[in-house]
Amino acid sequence: MKLGVSVGGYGPSTSSTGMVNRAAMCEQVGLDSVWVSDRVVVPSKVATPYPFSRHGGAYDPVSAEIQYEALISLAVLGATTQSVAVGVSVLALPLREPMLLARQIATVQAMVGGRVIIGVGVGWLREEFDIAAPGAWPRRGRLTDDYLQLLRTLWTMPGDIPFAGAEYHAAAVRFEPKPVPPPRIEVGGNSATAIRRAARFGDAWQPMQLDPADVRAAADRMRSLQAEAGRGGVTVGITMRCNLDVSPAPPDDQPAWHIGGSDERIADALGQYADAGVDAVLFDLVPDDDESRSREALERVCEIRHRTVRVGSSPHRGRQQPHE
Repeated sequence: MKLGVSVGGYGPSTSSTGMVNRAAMCEQVGLDSVWVSDRVVVPSKVATPYPFSRHGGAYDPVSAEIQYEALISLAVLGATTQSVAVGVSVLALPLREPMLLARQIATVQAMVGGRVIIGVGVGWLREEFDIAAPGAWPRRGRLTDDYLQLLRTLWTMPGDIPFAGAEYHAAAVRFEPKPVPPPRIEVGGNSATAIRRAARFGDAWQPMQLDPADVRAAADRMRSLQAEAGRGGVTVGITMRCNLDVSPAPPDDQPAWHIGGSDERIADALGQYADAGVDAVLFDLVPDDDESRSREALERVCEIRHRTVRVGSSPHRGRQQPHE
């Protein structure tokens, strides 16, 4: 199982130096990937409910008014590390002009030696769409599908490349150099539509805060949808985004996706997700402002992982295989 960590990119405690330092620390302790967040615009007033709030909490713009741009952050983190993959979780795809986005991602991929992972989603913050992409909100699902197809086509098809999707059309263009390898695309979201989109277009599905049983059921559904889409022979991975509690005494009454506590509890949680089909875990550190405790917790998690698996040597740290 591969392990990754969010290095921030937003919020009162984030800083450019802190992001670079945390990425370096993550590489030193043996993690496989580091991740940044994405927000194009932070509206001053928000009425849209936050979809991942478990207690009905509203989105607070102040919590994200400090925000670093995702793709530039990936380029910097890739330039200041050597082997970890650098990812964004997740890019609100319909907010971008797709031709420019394709060029930006391909350029970062070339500059960092093929270590880019692009998590994508349709976006959830209507007020952001109203400001940054007026008129795109009701079309965001169809635009996302079009843009995913366009990115793949631009990155892989030689010669003249025309495009005609459901919402987006473009005259023939030429696109070189091709990114090698094409950046990994992980489709984020817990909804049935997100699972279907991952089955059709993704290299992986990236759910957030789901229990292992729910992941297993969704994975079974995704395999069926892959077959229907003619991708039955393609391996679509699962990257589970969850919390890693680095506090001194994590409470016991937490859901499975809130990982922490003893080595046994951490190993059990990771094992349950592995059994459900998860091949990578992306951690949000809770709390996220104690670097000493964060390093200690991450070292411990890597040690727990290494008791049963071995890390490969590719730029993405390769496939992990059982000890012989």
